[in-house]
Amino acid sequence: MLSPVVDFPFLVSVSLDNLNKLEKICNGQPVAESFSKLRILKVKSCPMLKNLFSLPMERGLLQLEEISIIDCKIMEVIVARGKWKAKLTKMKQSS
Repeated sequence: MLSPVVDFPFLVSVSLDNLNKLEKICNGQPVAESFSKLRILKVKSCPMLKNLFSLPMERGLLQLEEISIIDCKIMEVIVARGKWKAKLTKMKQSS
């Protein structure tokens, strides 16, 4: 049996900019340690992105210090609880 793969175990900073078709940051359930070193996440001009993390993914982000979201028109929440319903935190659209 194959053991789960840990993606990006040493990734500290991510900047996603002008990704017009990006709908999800991660497809599926990543291993808990996958983004364990991530400290900074910046997202700008990703008009199809509705949320940043699933709840299981968020629980593994123990080092996360900074999140910047700019010009993501349909962003609904930062953390999605379920596959289709989220609504943990409604965000104000920044100009």
